[in-house]
Amino acid sequence: MEDKIYKQIVDHDKNPIGVLSSSDLSFIYVNKALRAYLPRKKSNKVKFYFLEICNDSKIILSIKNLKLGESFSFKKNLLIDSKSIFCEINFQLVFCESLNLPVLSFHLNDLSFYVKQEQDLALQNNRIEKIRSRSDIGFWRFIPGIGGFWSKEMFSLFSYKGPSAPVFPGGFLDLIDPFDRSRVSKSFEKIFIDKKVSSVEYFVPQSEKHLRCVATPLLDDGKVVEVNGVTFDLTESKEKEHELQVALSRLEKVQSEAKIGIWEYDLKTGKIYWSKELFELFERKKKSPPTYDEFLWYIDDTHSKKHHNLVEKCLNDHKPYRLEYPLKSGKWILGEGLAEIHSGKVIKLRGTASDISLLKNREMKLEKLNSQLTNLFNLSPFGVAEFNLEDEIIYSNDTLTNLLGFKIMHFNQAAPYIKNIDAIRAKRNDFLSNPKKTMRFDVIYQKEELKYLKVTRYPIFSKSGELVSTMGIFIDVTEKYELNVIKNDLEKFQRLSLVGEASTGIAHELNQPLSVISSSSDLLKRYLIKEFGKIPKSIKDKINLIETSSIQAGNIIHSIKNLYSKKEIDSKLINFDEQMRKVKSLFSSEGGAERFVYKISTELKQEGFYFSPTYLNLILKNLFENSKDAVKNDSTFEVSFDWYIKDDFIVLDYKDNGPGVCESIKDKIFGHFYSNKSTGSGIGLSLIYTIMEFYSGDIKLMESDKGAYFK
Repeated sequence: MEDKIYKQIVDHDKNPIGVLSSSDLSFIYVNKALRAYLPRKKSNKVKFYFLEICNDSKIILSIKNLKLGESFSFKKNLLIDSKSIFCEINFQLVFCESLNLPVLSFHLNDLSFYVKQEQDLALQNNRIEKIRSRSDIGFWRFIPGIGGFWSKEMFSLFSYKGPSAPVFPGGFLDLIDPFDRSRVSKSFEKIFIDKKVSSVEYFVPQSEKHLRCVATPLLDDGKVVEVNGVTFDLTESKEKEHELQVALSRLEKVQSEAKIGIWEYDLKTGKIYWSKELFELFERKKKSPPTYDEFLWYIDDTHSKKHHNLVEKCLNDHKPYRLEYPLKSGKWILGEGLAEIHSGKVIKLRGTASDISLLKNREMKLEKLNSQLTNLFNLSPFGVAEFNLEDEIIYSNDTLTNLLGFKIMHFNQAAPYIKNIDAIRAKRNDFLSNPKKTMRFDVIYQKEELKYLKVTRYPIFSKSGELVSTMGIFIDVTEKYELNVIKNDLEKFQRLSLVGEASTGIAHELNQPLSVISSSSDLLKRYLIKEFGKIPKSIKDKINLIETSSIQAGNIIHSIKNLYSKKEIDSKLINFDEQMRKVKSLFSSEGGAERFVYKISTELKQEGFYFSPTYLNLILKNLFENSKDAVKNDSTFEVSFDWYIKDDFIVLDYKDNGPGVCESIKDKIFGHFYSNKSTGSGIGLSLIYTIMEFYSGDIKLMESDKGAYFK
């Protein structure tokens, strides 16, 4: 009976209590309070062991080693049903008379609440320490009849140099701006009257800081016995506030001048806000903003539904919208709106409306003008195109499309069909670097048929004088060009015929003395051998030079005669390395250049080309002789030959270090029999020009900073 009464009392005890078997540490009895802490079993008949909540071997050993009357306690985090509980557990080994065996009494003291309090307190202290460590927050307290106390941050905030806090209120108020003293004084007096928290802002001239003070009274028996306070530095926020006010003022000015209105619609309250600029834009005489339906009435019927649909779309997909629409008054408005979202729902719509009437009118006039220009350009017999600065086509007419054989969107699309593209790109770059001048150039174009085009590009400038685009006029001059080619060929043929007749006569006159020189040199050699038996080497070399030169002169005369009479010349495969070595050796024997340089491209070395060796030597010799005559005797004579292939042409860049060609004679040097030298014949360069012309080639005098440069 006593056991039942005891069990009933224990079962209702608020403290978790239980009884364990001393042999296997299984629970024999648990009260209701302890049952809440233990894991829930599927059946009450299932045994529960202490080891299921604590498997610390040292603790288990200490429990099993207890003797009758001894107790053991420990504090530990126990993991019960995936919950961590910090608790203190006490075991005591006692003898149970009803069971007639020793059992373990079990008492659990849950300390989780106290641990959480300690953690919260530590966190609170940590926050207070962080606040105290900030230089822009100061702490103070005032005890009536005793005085005030300041933290070191307060001294910094006030730039106060005194050894202790200033006397309150007199000394403290002296540190504050005179305009704020009365207000601050009344705020502190109110604390002692209302016994409530008070807040006040003021300016400190010494530190040039704006401060806010929050004071809290401490009461004892209904009386204020102490005031504690915190002072915050508001200087930065005040400066930003001032900047914001200035910015808002500027914004209002800009809105007024630019005719931009602001609106807001609160979907929850149904309130609509309109700035004064909107009233002016929509010419609304009522002082209150319009309802949504009234607003749609202001919009022209052609756009009101479109505007409504955009607003509905914004409410559904939460994306901003933008629309240009006319009002019934004739104005054009640019309207923009966006949604303010909260918890996935639109709570407000806000946006702007600006007057774009002037811009829209200009735009419509420009569209009309562009339409007229397009019609005009399409009727033009010439190709017309407008290019931007990246050579993209802004506009082109049908005539240009027909001319080029397809519609181009960029200049580079036509480039593969332009034969002289490098020259045109060079001119384009010059034009863009100095766009004040009109650019004119010839285009050799072939997509299917070969065409010759005259192109003129005009610069187009903005009002500020900045180049914005270029206008190109394309004229097909193929027929005119072909007529000029036929005319030039006819004139050239007539000229060559005349020169050919003259050269035949000259060749006949020169061949006879050359034959005499050749036969005389042979007779001279025989005579010297007969008289002296042996010819001295120096004399023999001179006689051989006479014979070689007369043969070479005969070949040149023969080549010139054949050239002007349009007879075929025997050609050979030219080995450039071998040919240039021979030329270098020949020129050196004749008192050549002190520095003779030649370079041959790898491609040309591999391919070679067919040409007359006599003509090649004639070209190189005439260039060399001209350079040699031009360089003064006291100067170092230098020449260079650079051979390479470009656009299927074999090209030679020839340069010397002479004085160059005078500007006044540059357009005359390739003329027949023209020379500015007293001993010159005027044949050399004109002969090279004729040879190049015969082989469909060309020779040009190029610009050079030093010496002569022929290409």
